[in-house]
Amino acid sequence: MKQKAMSLYDYNDYREFLKDFLRDKTKNQRGSIGKLATSLNVNSAMVSQIIHEKSHLSPEQALRLTKHYGFSNLETEYFMALVSMNRAGDKETKKYYQEKVLSLAKLGETLKEQLNYQNSRKPFDEGVYYSQWYYSAAWLLTAITPQTKQSLCGLLNISAEALEPALLFLTEAGLIKHELGKYIYSGSHVHVGKDSKHLRQHHINWRLKAVQALQSDDINQNFHFTGAIVLSKEDVIKISSKILDFLKEFREITGPSANEELLCLNLDWFKVTKHD
Repeated sequence: MKQKAMSLYDYNDYREFLKDFLRDKTKNQRGSIGKLATSLNVNSAMVSQIIHEKSHLSPEQALRLTKHYGFSNLETEYFMALVSMNRAGDKETKKYYQEKVLSLAKLGETLKEQLNYQNSRKPFDEGVYYSQWYYSAAWLLTAITPQTKQSLCGLLNISAEALEPALLFLTEAGLIKHELGKYIYSGSHVHVGKDSKHLRQHHINWRLKAVQALQSDDINQNFHFTGAIVLSKEDVIKISSKILDFLKEFREITGPSANEELLCLNLDWFKVTKHD
């Protein structure tokens, strides 16, 4: 029986991961020790010493490695935490990074399960699904309770003519079922990856919806914050780290939460100017 391939999140030692990763030519298309050494600006003997646990990657080398292999943001964060944990010189520091590694591994496996579930679902045209905000909104509302076309029109404040194609699409895609005049959530998952060509439209759709919420009469019942600021590069990194920590906690809370209310969180943190 073929052994199940291990993901990065299965490893507690980054050197064991590198050893297996470099051995697996199907996963590692850029995959020689020599090419990695060139990217890290070291010689091949140094890479071999790291793999055989006679030396460690520096934080700078670890970051170069994640860029060399094209790791995702979450994979990069996990790998960097793994390196810090393995390099830790005292129990307190090691424990800190162990907890961070466990938290990131849990998040990584959750996202992988969602993607695997999505890949097993009936394929559909993502371009259509992400064309309008109310495709995903209508689908999510059925997770709270079965909905009629009329109830969805009222909740979303859109016409039946606009909603009809969305409901037909969601039904054919297997995301909802239509039984006895009601639309029922199917329990599927939809995830837009960072490399998806539809990600930009997905962001735009829900930010336009946020603008509509700002223009509504009940603005004080929602939470909106805008803060254009100038600060040091060091504090930019601190705030970015806190935002990432919040998003991890956000996923941990929302994952098992009961389906009772539909809300949208838009978070933007970006450089306004082009210079460094």
